[in-house]
Amino acid sequence: MIQADGTVMFGNVTTGGTELTLNICVRQGKPYIVNPTAEDLRQWLIDS
Repeated sequence: MIQADGTVMFGNVTTGGTELTLNICVRQGKPYIVNPTAEDLRQWLIDS
C-alpha cells in the first residue's frame, strides 16, 4: 500500500485486513476507492 499509486477495495471495509488497508491509505494520503461500480472505477483510474 505504501508503494502503491492507489488502492481499489471490494467488500466490507470494517473487517480485518481491509480496515487496516483503508487506515493505511488514509494515513499515507494515498488515493483509494471502495466498492466502485465499473463506471466509477473507470473514472477514478482516469482521474488518478
